[in-house]
Amino acid sequence: MIGTFVINYLFDLQTFDLMKKNSTHYHEITSVSFSSDGQLLASASLDGHIILWDLKSLVYITTLNGHHEGVTSISFNPKNDKILASASEDKSVKIWCLETFREL
Repeated sequence: MIGTFVINYLFDLQTFDLMKKNSTHYHEITSVSFSSDGQLLASASLDGHIILWDLKSLVYITTLNGHHEGVTSISFNPKNDKILASASEDKSVKIWCLETFREL
């Protein structure tokens, strides 16, 4: 089996300058969500992973694993940035605590 290697780019939307280049997902990114305070970015991919980024420092925080197929949608709770919801092709919806980085 030949794997897929995807390089992702993060741009400043005001200047369009390249801010970060990474290769953390191994399939296409299907969804992104920004925390309401603008501090965190979550990205979801067909590789089944959710990756969290600190936008202030552009540093990788962690990868959330738990889905068995591609993650198709993610969203921060608008009233609590420490809660993230995800939906997957495995027909599951998961709620994540971003203080412990575990599924609730």
